[in-house]
Amino acid sequence: MQKKIFQIVMIAVLAFLGGCGFIYPLYTANDIYTDDRLPGTWMNFIKMHEEDSVATVNPTYPLHISQIGENRYLLSEQNAENLYQYYYVTFVKIKGYLFADMQFSEDGTEKKKRADHTFAKVSITADTFSISLLNDGYIEKQVKNGELKLNHFYNTSKSADNPTGEPMFMISEPTEKLQELMLSLYNNKEAFDDSWVFVKEKG
Repeated sequence: MQKKIFQIVMIAVLAFLGGCGFIYPLYTANDIYTDDRLPGTWMNFIKMHEEDSVATVNPTYPLHISQIGENRYLLSEQNAENLYQYYYVTFVKIKGYLFADMQFSEDGTEKKKRADHTFAKVSITADTFSISLLNDGYIEKQVKNGELKLNHFYNTSKSADNPTGEPMFMISEPTEKLQELMLSLYNNKEAFDDSWVFVKEKG
């Protein structure tokens, strides 16, 4: 059976259409990280079938990264329905660890960019870009059972960010507390349970 190849590349709707969001960003001006290696086209590097022992490059749904201004990036990817998904990303370096602060945009414009944030941990080399998404369900569960003490609320208001009004679990901690949280969870495989690796297309 093919591995979720027709829904992959990056994040699909994973953390943006429901689930958990963060009110405040993960960064201050001093934490922003840029890298000249990021802009370009990246190909997903996965096992195409469950029985495969070796990962290969999947050219079907490339990930495009372009720099916006001095310190932000726009990530775009085409999914199986030939629809593009867009993410405004600020990369953040905290005590030597690299993260991504991401905001979904319906059409790639600032006007359609969601107000809430979601986070991921990332690594970059000359040829590879890997990203591991924060598991929003894990965060919500840990808060509910008292393992994580975080200010939170459920947003049920209908808006451009939540057109259906379905309850969205929102974390309202300030940036400093969020940075501490991400560092504490960095090596937690339950907290970061979905990972993708991309290889850069040679130009």
